[in-house]
Amino acid sequence: MCLYETNFGSIPQTRKSPFPSICKFSEVANWLGHGGVILVLFETPSGFALLKYNGVNLFRCGALKDTWVQFTTKRRNSVVCLLDFQIFKDKSVAINLETGLSYKLVKMIRSHYSSGQKLAVGNSDYKTIIEAKLKIHCLFDEPVMELMWGLKHIMKSLVPTETCELTTEDRRHMSKGMQLILSNYGFKVEPEMVDEDLITIATAVYESDYHVNRFAEFLHRDGEYLKEVSGIDCQNWDLQKLAAALKLLSYPNDEIETGTSNEEILFARAVRSRVLVSLKAKAMGKKKNHVNIVVIGHVNSGKSTTTGHLIYKLGGIDKRVIERFEKEAAEMNKRSFKYAWVLDKLKAERERGITIAIALWKFETTKYYCTVIDAPGHRDFIKNMITGTSQADCAVLIIDSTTGGFEAGISKDGQTHEHALLAFTLGVKQMICCCNKMDATTPKYSKARCDEIVKEVSSYIKKVGYNPDKIAFVPISSFDGDNMIERSTNLDWYKGPTLLEALDQITEPKRPSDKPLRLPLQDVYKIGGIGTVPVGCVETGVIKPGMVVTFGPTGLTTEVKSVEMHDKALQEALPGENVGFNVKNVAVKDLKRGYVASNSKDDPAKEAASFTSQVIIMNHPGQIGNGYAPVLDCHTSHIAVKFAELITKIDRRSGKELEKEPKFLKNGDAGMVKMIPTKPMVVETFSEYPPLGRFAVRYMRQTVAVGVIKSVEKKDPSTRLVPR
Repeated sequence: MCLYETNFGSIPQTRKSPFPSICKFSEVANWLGHGGVILVLFETPSGFALLKYNGVNLFRCGALKDTWVQFTTKRRNSVVCLLDFQIFKDKSVAINLETGLSYKLVKMIRSHYSSGQKLAVGNSDYKTIIEAKLKIHCLFDEPVMELMWGLKHIMKSLVPTETCELTTEDRRHMSKGMQLILSNYGFKVEPEMVDEDLITIATAVYESDYHVNRFAEFLHRDGEYLKEVSGIDCQNWDLQKLAAALKLLSYPNDEIETGTSNEEILFARAVRSRVLVSLKAKAMGKKKNHVNIVVIGHVNSGKSTTTGHLIYKLGGIDKRVIERFEKEAAEMNKRSFKYAWVLDKLKAERERGITIAIALWKFETTKYYCTVIDAPGHRDFIKNMITGTSQADCAVLIIDSTTGGFEAGISKDGQTHEHALLAFTLGVKQMICCCNKMDATTPKYSKARCDEIVKEVSSYIKKVGYNPDKIAFVPISSFDGDNMIERSTNLDWYKGPTLLEALDQITEPKRPSDKPLRLPLQDVYKIGGIGTVPVGCVETGVIKPGMVVTFGPTGLTTEVKSVEMHDKALQEALPGENVGFNVKNVAVKDLKRGYVASNSKDDPAKEAASFTSQVIIMNHPGQIGNGYAPVLDCHTSHIAVKFAELITKIDRRSGKELEKEPKFLKNGDAGMVKMIPTKPMVVETFSEYPPLGRFAVRYMRQTVAVGVIKSVEKKDPSTRLVPR
């Protein structure tokens, strides 16, 4: 362990020595004897361990906090080592005030004790007993208590023969030093929250406080600690740059110095954000629920950049990936796309600068485990956007706040209106609106511009069906990170939640796990060594290994071998979870996007011969009559259907019948229509399976109508079994 200075007097006064009369480390070592090496009697669940430890560390200024930095993975073996461990069936007999010390414990201590050596103990009674019986000077105070806490944290690696586990209470009461360290730097922590990551971050921020201006040779070591937690590799940074980043982290409330690079700022904020989220989550002390977020908005509004930056700051990306993305973006002269690069992962997308496929990425808020569906904004890809939206619990609408950008998004040819309408129609009842690119308004971070946008958007989304009073409007800069995770001083006029806080305010969705399984397939993959893996979102019911599933509309039936989400095996997948599942003896060609997996023994999915729907015409240039054959987007299917019969025209608000067998329907009309799919298709009634009972009607690349399914006439296929 590095001793920063040769005497206490030259160390900054923020650290106060518990023994101010002892002024030099050499004197401390002499007083302790044996070069400062002491023995530690460490109590474990089933016995006592005797350890060797550099006792000088207990007498350093701020030893209460300093003790903590010794217990990261890389340091522990160099500061403490095990001498002996003995199991005691009854530890109360081994040492107590009435009978003193057992022969077995006395023998263990004396076999390693040298004359004049000090012994640290974790109990005031133990100090009294040992000093009286063995005449050994014992140490017991707050720094020693912190030492014992740290030893308990690494007990398994320190005493490998100890098979019992510590209780929560064993750990809880010795964390004052850790609390002091983290609270000094704005991290609120309770004893039960402490784990390896928190010890690592405490070590790094605490030491960087001193190393930034005094000990350059240790800066890279601190960078390595932070890399363990943040995943950000700063190994090749020069010392001055690394010092600036560490200083920003250690003093988050200080003004940022002129000349500080965005890279340094982002490094510090990313580490800090990740730890804050981790701490808040631990404080809640319960398992997080899963929510799906769909990101929608006009082309170039900043959807991918917002999503990529959010995931980046919350540590959802592999530690080597973001640096590679930055390099690739720079090489293609698209540096401003570097966060969007996280999601724009297909070569074709990169070359065109747009998002084609729906990308599923994960991150954690304080309250939720989130999957982000980054929906495309180009009109060509509305079909994919509808598919993504049908899986979402909350929509995040990204709005370009720049002059001309906002106006383009809400124009007749823009996608802002259409995306909001589709989200509501497809069952996404919660929304967050982000006024993006606030750093590019005129003037920068303009409150007036934000207010103008909020007023305009509120008016429209109210017509769609949302309640503007229940929607958070968050001004952000997705590239610079303003108001994404932490509150931005550039937007100090804004008093509402950050984007992260707004996500935490989402109402927890009710999951229909008691209904029969419905899992629309989004893709089907052939994976070497595993086999065929369909992927999709569980809309209702559960799917688990061993279940026999039937795929509609074909009736193909087989067994599920395994279920995974984000590369982790699941015992069962619940509604709202995007999963992949391996099926037995099924070829990729036998399954397609739009097929629906169901439990073969509980209302299996069947092909629809026809269905009756309530339809609202919203954007058609002419009249719609019998025989009209547009494309229907329902769950993940994209199939042409025939309007076989216009049954009635109805009042779109009350549902009352206005006309029987109308000859046509036009913009603004609503009606009951019998539809016949042109290819095999699975749909369900909205009342039974809402995600499979709502749809959008597409014609000439426009959404011309939306609707819900009231009844379905199903075919009864001859079930096709796959050998198990």
